[in-house]
Amino acid sequence: MKDSVKLKAWFFVPLVFLLVLALRIIVLVPKGDLHLMMNEFHTGFFDLFFSVVTWLGDGFFVLLLCAVLLFFSFRLSAYIFTTYAFSGIFVQLLKRFFFDDVLRPAGYFKDTASLYMVEGVKLFTRHSFPSGHAATAFGLFLCIAMVSGNKYIQACCLVLAVITAYSRVYLSQHFLPDIVAGAVIGIAGSLALYPWFYRHDKKWHRLSLLTMNKK
Repeated sequence: MKDSVKLKAWFFVPLVFLLVLALRIIVLVPKGDLHLMMNEFHTGFFDLFFSVVTWLGDGFFVLLLCAVLLFFSFRLSAYIFTTYAFSGIFVQLLKRFFFDDVLRPAGYFKDTASLYMVEGVKLFTRHSFPSGHAATAFGLFLCIAMVSGNKYIQACCLVLAVITAYSRVYLSQHFLPDIVAGAVIGIAGSLALYPWFYRHDKKWHRLSLLTMNKK
């Protein structure tokens, strides 16, 4: 039990540090100025890298992963899918009903500043806040980290969540406040649903498509 607590602390300490740092930056620097500063740093390698990594926060990737996980663990697959559904619905409600007028960088800087555009990436202009990709990425990778007892896997999950969320800023699909808000939603969904799946042991929790075929 103590080892489990230590592993969770080992994961959440850097996560909290990064969130506090991001919030500090958001408070000190206007999002437009911050985005223009961040938009100056581009290379051919990172253009390709973040164009690929950003798909880790896409719903299609999560659904595909959940389908694959059905062969290994119904519980983990259901945990990830439910977290994705919860965070996705909440993000869309916020986007459509409360922050419908918040523009993405392409719309925000229209006719006022020139953004670097990554080739092949279609820029959207509306529904910027919060970031659905960030919510999906943090929800997904925190689910995996929560059930893993390996600190190196947890570290990889944190890194993947962060770079996936950051890819949305790099590609000028979102501002920094958008991805921070999305990250918080994904984290909240994963933490809220964890007890429902892992504090209670049910028969189907231990099943998978592979184990069902053996019976």
